[in-house]
Amino acid sequence: MTTKLSHTEKINTVKVTSSNVISKFGDILFDYVNSVFLSSVANGGLWLSLYQSSEVFISVIFNFLGGVLSDTGNRKKIIWHCDLISGLVCILLAIFIPHVFFIYAIIIINIILAIISSYRSPAYKAVFREIVQKEHLNQVNSVLEIAKQVIQITGPTGALIIAHFFDNRFALIFDGISFIISGLLIRKLTILSAPVKKKSSKKTFSQIREGLNYIFHNREILIIITFSSIVNFVIAGYNLILPFSTYAFSDSHLKAYAVLLTAESIGGLLGATASTLIKKTPTTNKLLFLIFLDGLALMPSERIYHLSRP
Repeated sequence: MTTKLSHTEKINTVKVTSSNVISKFGDILFDYVNSVFLSSVANGGLWLSLYQSSEVFISVIFNFLGGVLSDTGNRKKIIWHCDLISGLVCILLAIFIPHVFFIYAIIIINIILAIISSYRSPAYKAVFREIVQKEHLNQVNSVLEIAKQVIQITGPTGALIIAHFFDNRFALIFDGISFIISGLLIRKLTILSAPVKKKSSKKTFSQIREGLNYIFHNREILIIITFSSIVNFVIAGYNLILPFSTYAFSDSHLKAYAVLLTAESIGGLLGATASTLIKKTPTTNKLLFLIFLDGLALMPSERIYHLSRP
């Protein structure tokens, strides 16, 4: 029988959930406003691709370093310092960068935030083991997942409303404030169990090397990762053209980009719910079959779009 959360665990859960909701909405607003802005300027496709791809490349390069730091450092302090730096960068650049350099500033800010996120994300995932008892981890993760899905669905609508009245600079300032508030909430967490630290970074790098060797020598895992990479490549293209959907549906009174983001989030929530009903036998053939069904479902999209046009 699962025991109830203690008072301290409940407070920690509220703080982590609130921190996650605030920072997530700030990120949604930041990406929405900047994507709409970049898609509207000359050579918008180029600027938008730089904006999106820079984040991916930075994540690939720095993520494993963030994992090493998370294993050897104070995770609560890492998150607080990362959030504080991110917040100050957003606010200062929003106030002092001239309009003529704003496009370049957005790209640079996104790169800086991606670097900081590479160190923050592993520490954020690991800190849960320190703020609740082991038997309550699933319960807390469920609360966080629900909050995440809710903000994913409502966030684009909120971003659309704010973007209608304010410009990119306000989005940067709002995002900066959300970072700082999120960090302050994490800073106030009560640590219940000391983190288990690695003895040395050499051991961690050795584990990374062993993990890569295991992947390359395990055919099924390698196939899954390869197909996942292909799917992610297609999704990257989809994310690149999505901000331009407002122009594709220019004859509609709806803001297509915000509507599609909301629909995407609702689909994610429905998919997550449906996945709990599927018998969990994660064979390679079943995973590949599900990927095939995803592609099959997208095939008639272009035809449906043309039929829906007047």
